[in-house]
Amino acid sequence: NPESEPQRELECVALQESTGMSHEMLSVLPVVKTKNEDGVSQVLVGIVEIDVPSAQEQFGTSALKTIPTVRIPKAVATMPEAYRHASAFMEARYGMQMRMMTPLGGKFASSPGICADLIHPMVGEVVLKNSNMRDVTWVPLSEVVPLIPQLKCGQLITALYRLAHTTGGVFREGPA
Repeated sequence: NPESEPQRELECVALQESTGMSHEMLSVLPVVKTKNEDGVSQVLVGIVEIDVPSAQEQFGTSALKTIPTVRIPKAVATMPEAYRHASAFMEARYGMQMRMMTPLGGKFASSPGICADLIHPMVGEVVLKNSNMRDVTWVPLSEVVPLIPQLKCGQLITALYRLAHTTGGVFREGPA
């Protein structure tokens, strides 16, 4: 009976105006196309691990496997500017030089009703020879897709499913 349920105040997470940041974020699934030991082309995806204390309660650990995500400043007015901002972040934080970034479908709300953040999922092709990567684990796409049900991060899960459904261009696995 809803009338007998205790009432409580709900919270919504909001950014402080002084941060200069927007509620828009780009989550970037880094990819490289290489050849395995047998000379067969394969797509590797870059996964990072971050410390998220709130995950401790739900999953028993604060370590969360995810993909790089960058908040976009309010001063950034266009998506091409946002891509440049994200590319600079990827190079500064992870040592990755990006060849290109491509949207992986439309944006989505990260936590509807809890915070106003909107995530723009992207796939970012990494230039291997010009990158000095750090803090990234590279996994063949074909090996990580079957493990998606075991993953905990919605951004990583969404990006992997969307990339797995992408069948053209440089992201296709198999004979080159």
